[in-house]
Amino acid sequence: MLDEGSDEDLSEHLPYRRPRFRMQSFIDEYGVVPPRKSPVRRLRDYAKNYWHNLNSVGVANSFLESIPLIRCLREYKIRKYLLGDILAGITVAIMHIPQGIAYGVLAGLSASNGLYVSFFPVIIYMIFGTCPHLSIGTFAIISLLTAKAINGVSLPPLNSTINDSIIESNFSYISNVSSDALINEKLGVATTLAFVVGLIQLILWLFRLGFITTYMTEPFISGLNVGAAVQVFSSQIPGAFGVPSPNDIQGLFKLPRFYVRVIGSIVKSINWISTAITVTSIIILLVVKALNDRYKKKIRFTIPTELFLVIFGTLISYLAKLHDQHGVAIVGTVKRGLPAPTAPAFTNVSSLLVPAITITIVSLCLNISVAKMFARKYDYKVRSNQELLAYGLGNVVSSFFQCYPSSGSLSRSMVQGESGGTTSLIGGFSSVILVVVILALAPLLKSLPMACLAGIIIVNLKGLLLKVSDFMYYYRINMMEAILWLVTFLTVVLSDVDIGVYVGIAVSFLMNTIRTQRPRFVALGRVGDTTFYKSIKVFPSAEQHANIKVIRFDGSLYACNAPFFKRKFYELIDIRLRQKPLITFRIPETVEIQDSADKYVVLDCSPMNFIDSVGVKLLIEIYKDMKKRNIHLYLTECRYDVRYTLDSMKFYEHTDGCIIYVSTSGAVTAILAEIQNISNLIHISHESENITVVPLINKTENIPQEKKISLPPAQNRRFAIFACSIHANTFAYTFYTPITAASWQRIGYQAIVVFVGDFTKPNVMTPRLNLSRNYLKHVGAHIVDVQCNESYSIKLSQLVRVFSGFLPDSIAQDDDNILTGDSDLIPLKASEYQPKNGTDGYIFNAFCCGQFQRHGKTYTMFPMGHVFLQKKAWRAIVMESQQRAELLVNATNQTQYLLSEKAPLSFETITLYGRHEFGKVYDQHMDKGDSAWYMDQIFCSMLLIDYRSKHKKFSVHERGRADRLDRAFPMSFWNRDNFNQFGDAHLKHDEILQEGNWQIFNKLLKSLFNGTLVTLFNDYHRQYMIIDKVVATPATLVKP
Repeated sequence: MLDEGSDEDLSEHLPYRRPRFRMQSFIDEYGVVPPRKSPVRRLRDYAKNYWHNLNSVGVANSFLESIPLIRCLREYKIRKYLLGDILAGITVAIMHIPQGIAYGVLAGLSASNGLYVSFFPVIIYMIFGTCPHLSIGTFAIISLLTAKAINGVSLPPLNSTINDSIIESNFSYISNVSSDALINEKLGVATTLAFVVGLIQLILWLFRLGFITTYMTEPFISGLNVGAAVQVFSSQIPGAFGVPSPNDIQGLFKLPRFYVRVIGSIVKSINWISTAITVTSIIILLVVKALNDRYKKKIRFTIPTELFLVIFGTLISYLAKLHDQHGVAIVGTVKRGLPAPTAPAFTNVSSLLVPAITITIVSLCLNISVAKMFARKYDYKVRSNQELLAYGLGNVVSSFFQCYPSSGSLSRSMVQGESGGTTSLIGGFSSVILVVVILALAPLLKSLPMACLAGIIIVNLKGLLLKVSDFMYYYRINMMEAILWLVTFLTVVLSDVDIGVYVGIAVSFLMNTIRTQRPRFVALGRVGDTTFYKSIKVFPSAEQHANIKVIRFDGSLYACNAPFFKRKFYELIDIRLRQKPLITFRIPETVEIQDSADKYVVLDCSPMNFIDSVGVKLLIEIYKDMKKRNIHLYLTECRYDVRYTLDSMKFYEHTDGCIIYVSTSGAVTAILAEIQNISNLIHISHESENITVVPLINKTENIPQEKKISLPPAQNRRFAIFACSIHANTFAYTFYTPITAASWQRIGYQAIVVFVGDFTKPNVMTPRLNLSRNYLKHVGAHIVDVQCNESYSIKLSQLVRVFSGFLPDSIAQDDDNILTGDSDLIPLKASEYQPKNGTDGYIFNAFCCGQFQRHGKTYTMFPMGHVFLQKKAWRAIVMESQQRAELLVNATNQTQYLLSEKAPLSFETITLYGRHEFGKVYDQHMDKGDSAWYMDQIFCSMLLIDYRSKHKKFSVHERGRADRLDRAFPMSFWNRDNFNQFGDAHLKHDEILQEGNWQIFNKLLKSLFNGTLVTLFNDYHRQYMIIDKVVATPATLVKP
């Protein structure tokens, strides 16, 4: 790296062929800043769009889109999908039967209610769901939460015939001696719970809140699932051993106390028959499932082990009379047939609201995570909001048919996905099997042992219980995710599932807050000979310049992390802050104890997604503090939202135009150039012969003494110098200078603009001069004033000499020869051209900016008035539609103007080009008037056209009407529709600047430009009105 004051040539270090864009120049050249809408405007646009679509066609399309089954039937391929869907439906139905019975009992209801949940919600999800592989129905965790919600509601007292062995606890099972009255009361609570859960899900769908599931992270869901699986597993222990379950254990650490009581009951009164049934069931299920997994590629269907176990378990229990002779608990009576529609009892809604929210959260976490897993696997799209509609309708409708809340099951979904099914019709075929069982076979399940169901539930929990290994997985990846998993898991196990849900969400929110409050703040260095800047901790060999500190804040900057940002910022740039003693009990103040040796700080803002008002104020505070310490602060790679907030809070005004670069490497390159050349910055001198500026005069005999500008030594020349007269008749057509200066800076040169004229007398050009100065400062150019008592004319060759800035010969030439071929402009009619004074190359004032001839063709000139501010307006017109762009390219009667990023490369090339185009006129002395106005304009038009035409970045036809924003027709002509249809032609001179018109026109400016340029325009208007009152009125202004 280079040290300060080094004489080494920067050409070996600065990538001149790689543009060093400042952010605003880059946006002006390539960007289109979208207009920011206020919340009220966005709401109004949404309502307008909604109302626009509120017609018969729009409503019909929306209705059809909300029923995915219609699209499925339209696109269904019978030969391709039917067989696989039927096999998958039968396979999943076989799993539904035992799981429905088991989970219905787990929920504290009858087995028939579990079968209903396996039927009605499945039908609704088939119609409205978007994931064909998600198996909706009963699920262990939801059944457990339902049982807890039921037991949490005070039920009315029942008669004394209720058997005392009925256990009303979270870990209870319902034996055959349970009272029908009690079941009915619990069923009323369960159906109300299902209705409330469905209603919450429909509200989330209505307000399009499906995105909230993204905040429920995988560690949280995994910890919740494993913890709930432990709870469900524990609930089956009493039934597995045939002992009663404790009914009085509540509060923290109830699970350890529960096991103490259960183990005591097992020791005293274990039912060995129930235990044998449970153990046998578990062994059979595990062995057959292992065989299924091993040979699933050879066998197209899954062996229905659970169904066989239910059938044989029921037969053995019935034939051996296990319940009557050995006290084995059985399912009991299972109702035959589908229930009649009955409205839920809404008496306990307030008591069920919190459990309903818990079940909604848990079911959404499970369902969406499983659905998205299959969507990634089988490459289709799951719409979260549509899923909410399907879940909500499923729960609301099924609540009228004796169903408790439904959810997806991971085990059934995995089987459904691996059974060859493809479409949502899987649910339909599954429901056909279920309805046959419910209508004809349900009463046959009366003798099914509860121990058999306990074995089925325990084995189905195997997958969830094995996920305990996720803790080590997250521990190896990220400690905070491991902590979230562990806290959620332990809270569920040691307290309850609902408490675990809320504690896990709270911890997840807290950890995300901590991450955003204390993101990484690292120092960067350049890696090798690349342009990449990486952390010096990760890349120890990365180089840091002694006078440049490059740092990166890996997060957004807002109120919560602003103090941390400030402290780490000063630490990284070696400024230590300490606090005063708290003797006065005031807020501690920071005191500098060490100044920084760094003169430049580059803050990489690429990780910042947003910045709030507190963050902007902090940056302003830091900038001002750095300025006092003689340290320059630069920002790089700011996103659009960050730039918008900076602009809205007038950040640039408070920081004297703090420079923002597109890339970090570009900022460092520019700083290195400034470090090497800052001490030799140009100044006005009578001694140097490097470059001479000859002010223009009207009469040859009044030429004043020449002013001279001094440059650094030849080997360090990296400047592009431009000269402008501030006289009204001349400055009007040299106003293109700022955009040209910005172009030079983008290819690695420091632009210096020299204004020549009398600065003591304001005139009608003063507002334009001030506007030009403001923009030049905005793009980072240096400004030099040459005071002359009169207005002058200039020798064109000398203007070009200053324009070129004596560029070094070592700069590579452009690949395309500047002298070959014509420009890409479309010529106008030859009759439009009229030579002036008999000199080829002179033009007259026609079509606003006049015309010139080249190689026998006549062209309209490149419009120079406000060209540096018009590119965004041009681009807005051209990009308005592809049809418009094609019209411009293919037009035969309109002129194209073409812009891009290149600028002239050497003085010799410019000289050859000028003499080739203009002959002797190139070296002739020019007086003011039409000739003086347009000669330099012709020349610069040719330069810009030739160097920019091949890039074709922007284009606008001659009638584009975007060339002069300070002159216009009456306001009735100006709107977005006809902005590009009406000519300027210098009519209604300066009428647009009158106060009433300007207020209206300002709205158009805001729609075309970003905030900074709109501010410049308004400054110009304000200064114009002041000058207009002092100097002249529009009627007295000099016109071309």
